[in-house]
Amino acid sequence: MVHHPSTLNGLHAGRGKIDRYHVPTSPNQSDPEIMRWFECGHLPESLQWIARIFRNASRDLIRRTDPTPERDVALRKLLEAKDAAVRAKIRSRS
Repeated sequence: MVHHPSTLNGLHAGRGKIDRYHVPTSPNQSDPEIMRWFECGHLPESLQWIARIFRNASRDLIRRTDPTPERDVALRKLLEAKDAAVRAKIRSRS
């Protein structure tokens, strides 16, 4: 089972690092909750490059589009694709 870190205001739980890529989406500086599942620091280094592709795409989407139901769908599909890509890489190693 893969565990995802929780984030709060750009801080990674257990790390104390500020996420320099935090992209505000509203006046209260909050990201949609789904964004926490795009973080990749919890993954082994050999899998992080895959997850970063989807994390960066999700951040670009947040930065360049307004909050709409369609953006929410796009983010969910990106997350599904990220999870599948990471699993594909894991399976290719076994």
